[in-house]
Amino acid sequence: MAGAAAGHTREVLVVSFPKERWWTRAVISLGDLALRVARQQFQVFLHPPDKILATAERHGLKTVSNKTSFFWEVASLRRTIAVPAK
Repeated sequence: MAGAAAGHTREVLVVSFPKERWWTRAVISLGDLALRVARQQFQVFLHPPDKILATAERHGLKTVSNKTSFFWEVASLRRTIAVPAK
């Protein structure tokens, strides 16, 4: 998803994701287990933030801001090479 979003970004992309901590993984795993018990097909994935940002950067974006709160991390990326309007 990060690659697709970055590919469509003309100037700025802002992404948010849970911080990568042991307790974040535990909470998400419990939520995922509850979904399976309830026979829901929805599944939660927690991708490493550095890989999300690296994917966007491979598409010509550069991380210009990275802020964190207790649970969330929010990163802003800016295009380094102009993309012509479609």
